Amino acid sequence: MVASKKPEAQYRFEIDASVVYQLGEMLISDEVQALVELVKNSYDADATYANIVVQTGAVVSDQSPMFSGAKGYVLVEDDGIGMGWDEIKTGWLTISRSPKREMKRKGQTTAKGRTPIGHKGLGRLGTQRLGRYLEFWSKTKETGVEFYVGVDWGDFRDKLLSQVPAYIAKSEGSGQGTRLLISGLRAPEVWSGGAQNELVNRLSQLISPFESLRPFEVFLEIDGKRVDLDKISQSVLDVADLQVEFLFDGQNLCVSGKYRPTFLRPEGQGPDKIRQYQELIAVDKGAGFYAFLSSKKQTASPALAWEDEPGWFLSLRHQIELADLGKVELVGESAFSAHSPEDEKGTVANPGPFEGEIYVFPRRGADLDVTDVFSSMSEYRRYLNRLAGVRVFRDGFGIRPFGLEGDDWLGLGKTWTSGASWYGLRPQNIIGYVALTAAHNSQLEETTSREYFVENAYSRNFNLLMQQVVDTVNGINETLRRGYIEYWKLRAEQDSGITSQEVDTIFEQMRSAGAQSQDLAHQVIATHRKLEETSLHVGKITEEVVSSPLFHTEEERRGAPLLQEINQTLLEAKSILKQVGAILSQTRKLGSIADVLQPDLEYLRDQLVQFSELAGLGITAEALSHEMKIIADGLAARTTNLVTKLRAKQSVDPQVLAYTEFVHTTIAGFRKQLSHLDPSLRYVREQREEISMVASFREVQEFYRERFGRNNISLVIEEPHKDFTILLNRGKLTQVIDNLLLNSEYWLQEDLRKATIEEAKIVVRIQEPFVEVYDTGRGVSPSVEHQLFQPFVTTKPKGTGRGLGLFINRQLLEASNCQISLLPDRNQFDRRYIFRIDFTGALHNG
Repeated sequence: MVASKKPEAQYRFEIDASVVYQLGEMLISDEVQALVELVKNSYDADATYANIVVQTGAVVSDQSPMFSGAKGYVLVEDDGIGMGWDEIKTGWLTISRSPKREMKRKGQTTAKGRTPIGHKGLGRLGTQRLGRYLEFWSKTKETGVEFYVGVDWGDFRDKLLSQVPAYIAKSEGSGQGTRLLISGLRAPEVWSGGAQNELVNRLSQLISPFESLRPFEVFLEIDGKRVDLDKISQSVLDVADLQVEFLFDGQNLCVSGKYRPTFLRPEGQGPDKIRQYQELIAVDKGAGFYAFLSSKKQTASPALAWEDEPGWFLSLRHQIELADLGKVELVGESAFSAHSPEDEKGTVANPGPFEGEIYVFPRRGADLDVTDVFSSMSEYRRYLNRLAGVRVFRDGFGIRPFGLEGDDWLGLGKTWTSGASWYGLRPQNIIGYVALTAAHNSQLEETTSREYFVENAYSRNFNLLMQQVVDTVNGINETLRRGYIEYWKLRAEQDSGITSQEVDTIFEQMRSAGAQSQDLAHQVIATHRKLEETSLHVGKITEEVVSSPLFHTEEERRGAPLLQEINQTLLEAKSILKQVGAILSQTRKLGSIADVLQPDLEYLRDQLVQFSELAGLGITAEALSHEMKIIADGLAARTTNLVTKLRAKQSVDPQVLAYTEFVHTTIAGFRKQLSHLDPSLRYVREQREEISMVASFREVQEFYRERFGRNNISLVIEEPHKDFTILLNRGKLTQVIDNLLLNSEYWLQEDLRKATIEEAKIVVRIQEPFVEVYDTGRGVSPSVEHQLFQPFVTTKPKGTGRGLGLFINRQLLEASNCQISLLPDRNQFDRRYIFRIDFTGALHNG
């Protein structure tokens, strides 16, 4: 056999030049994005400004040594560090080779401390979006030489990339900087008329309008006219009713803010609501409302405090750790999750530190006197419409489409309605930003189309943190809404002298008033008749005296005016009695009205109690459905295996018997689940029975043994214990216990997943008259420990937790004269963790 000769490397791969052209088309969506990429290059070059000049009709003449006849051009120039020949050859003329990428990988910065934000050559590739011809001049301070490169994008068709010419020249120069000239405009119409306004607005959105975020100056001139890009001044922000700041330091998320009293002012709800606001809030700038809010155990929030700064009346502050959020993602948790080499697998996928602000503006009734920016409400509303939304910027440059052109990436529109969420964040009346940096948020990588972030654990945790910001603000706003309604109710009770506790008495008073009105009506009718007779008599006498004065005495003539006055008074009395009669005919119905309203009120009270019970039943049902699904899955899997074996052997397999036994076991499992749910059903909810605490928890321990075992969780009853008996509805007790245990299960699973604990155990301590439940997890997050028993307070993600479990527990226990609390004891994580139920009010023979 003859040995084969080693192949020679006679050929090389080539690429059609049109691929580069198509790449620019795909990566750069429009003229605005193309301009932004060029401005980013100026930023990366440590420039202090970027100047953009657009001429739609002018012909390039002596400005261009190569393409002087091209019509229309865009000129971009800066005072950055420029490029030398080696950088042009290896960086600019080599497609997709980017020294900036290497700088970011090594954590290097420019001389001004900037981390490069441009990469992949998007700037030069995107220029073909603007025009056919590209020319640039660049010079560095050190060389004193200016290099020129000219490219005709028309050459990138029907030839290999290596055959596309790039025209090079150099000359002496001084100073530093870069000048790009893109001529032969492809779409000159986008730079004029209404299209120009749209383009400028979009450019303003992608180059931060917030002065604190704008990294350097960007100037724009179109056809000789200077165009100002949007800048949001402090005087504009002063119009906002709510200002929120948030800061994620890489571990903790802190949300703070402050409210103006006008935040509680209703919009478009009629003069009565406006008058109510004036009387309750405006009169003392919210001081009375805050005092009321602070005194209410159920509605008070430790996140709220009085704000002394003039013009404001409340401040908020809330802090939570990223690791405390439910369903936070870990590095490498998914087989498809990319992660940074610096991040250890199994740790929380940290998106890096970032900060931001959200300003909430009133759509109506805004105080424009605090700013000299707006001359009318219509101008103010147009401004809001143009800049509304929460945008994401990296080093001052916007990332599309976050908050742009109606993009509601935070889902504010889904949760807002005109009813209960009136004070919630709305996409139409907020202006805000999230400030990222290339240095600290490199894991939040934009897609190749420069829209949104690449989907990974880091971007999902970023979204989780931002959703926490929204939930925190909306939660506080909802507290204010409920508190405002309660405050109004209290003031109304004080003004009327009627309290809600006196409602039953009021119904009796209504019935009594109705009965009295019926008796009084008869008296009014009789009196009205007498008045009518008297009035006729007096009127007759008066008429005789006035008409025939000669036939009456001097004394009668002097009394005539008095008789006329008396007659007029009698006529007025008749009119009043007629009106009283009409009113009494209505008040006689008060008793019937009371008979109708009182049962309705009792029904509503009963519905409120049922709400707590049914909500608790829903949580139990969730656990039941989850368990049944597991059983059904197991049954299906075994059935599939059995069918496969029978088909293969075409005979009765011994496993048929095993399958039959498994069916029986499954049925027993269903029965076990249903027997657990049965005490919670509505038809037995009022039945109370004697319950031994130890025996009850032994049953619970057995019930959860298999489920907890699958999740590596143990449930133990601490020894020694002191048993006691209570008289309570078993269904209510089951709901209370389930809420506690299922909550512990969720967070223990999270802690095991994050490897923050080695052992997952739930402990029940029984010492008359208390039952204490705790687990070996991290404990209650400090961010919610003071609000834990309020409705809708949770750190679980949406769709997983509703924040009702502990609220329901408190309602159910208080209805039975029992209490639940979170003890002040702290675990090794310095967190409160022990729940205590005080059954004193339900002790049997206690």
